[in-house]
Amino acid sequence: MSISKYSVKNVATVKKDARIEEAIEVMKSYSVDNVVVVEIRAGKPYPMGHVTSCDIFTMSVKSASNYKDVSVKDVMSDHPVTCEEGHGIQETINLMQKHNLERLPVVDELGALVGLITASDLFEILSEEFSGLTKRKGRQTWRTKQSANPQTSM
Repeated sequence: MSISKYSVKNVATVKKDARIEEAIEVMKSYSVDNVVVVEIRAGKPYPMGHVTSCDIFTMSVKSASNYKDVSVKDVMSDHPVTCEEGHGIQETINLMQKHNLERLPVVDELGALVGLITASDLFEILSEEFSGLTKRKGRQTWRTKQSANPQTSM
C-alpha cells in the first residue's frame, strides 16, 4: 500500500528566504511544531530542509540578535531525508528508524513535495490494521480461546 495514501497533503511550508517570524506564524496557523522549507521550481515545492520550534528556541537562546532579523536558511536543517510516495508502510518505518526521524516529507518521482507522514500517522495506521485482524467474523484471539477452554494450563 502506497504511503502517499496516508500522508497529510496540506503541509506547513516556508521558503528558505523567509524570516523566522514567518515560520513561527505558519507553525501557529497549522498547529504544528515544524515546517518543511521549500524551493519553488516550475510551480512545485521541493523540500530543501526543515525548521522545528526547537531549532528556533535554540537559536534564540544562543543568539542575542532579534529573531526577526534571522532567515529560515540560517536555522534550517538542510538535505532532508524524504520518502517516495510509492514507498510502502514498512519501507517508511525503516527509513524513519534508520535516520531517527519522527516525520518525513513525501515526494513524487521528481522530488516535489506531495505530503508529510509522521510516526504517529504510522502508529495509527498499524493500530487500525491490527484492530481489524481481531474483529473479523469468527476470528478468535488468544484470550478468547483461553476463556473458552478454562482447563488449559500455562
